[in-house]
Amino acid sequence: MAQENRTRPNNRRWRAVVIDRAAGERFYSLLRPPSSIYVLLEGQVSVSRLTREGRHLVTEVLDPGSVYGDLSFAAAGGNNESAEALTSCRALAVDSLRARALIASDSELAVRFMGAVVQRLSVACDRIEEFAFRPAEKRIASAVLQIAGRGGRTAPVSHQFLADMTGTYRETATRVLDDLQKKNLLELGRCAIKIRDSEALTAVASG
Repeated sequence: MAQENRTRPNNRRWRAVVIDRAAGERFYSLLRPPSSIYVLLEGQVSVSRLTREGRHLVTEVLDPGSVYGDLSFAAAGGNNESAEALTSCRALAVDSLRARALIASDSELAVRFMGAVVQRLSVACDRIEEFAFRPAEKRIASAVLQIAGRGGRTAPVSHQFLADMTGTYRETATRVLDDLQKKNLLELGRCAIKIRDSEALTAVASG
């Protein structure tokens, strides 16, 4: 939780507003670009982009402490990005113009926010490496573990979401998930995947 403490704005100074989103609700989209910077307090948020071929690609699944939204001033994110609550979420929202002015006037704060942006860019680089060098089975196993969270047992996502997150097609994701279920590593439900053997699934993801 250290990252959350570093990046959470002071409500009075920043005039931050608490925003709640139910699972499936959007913070912003391609048609409604963000006008705020958000700090995620609770839940998970999926960030996606539209490729040139018209496919949705889930680029990140954000955990509490993450900074997202209108980060165009730092060359991260932009109008080609959507953010949707993967689970019930709570976030602090700060008007972009006010946030930029405060960051510009406070060098320590600027370093902290740039650190959060660099972290997102690092994750993006890791994803590109995964797509280039890791087979679909490992990418999908890793995605399920990430979404379920540390010690978690259920990933509340569909086959299509995993396909969008791992750069595969739905048919490929379904085939891989069926195979992992046959090995008794997973139990597939409607828009939910239950981990039955996290140790074995971790071995698949990292092997």
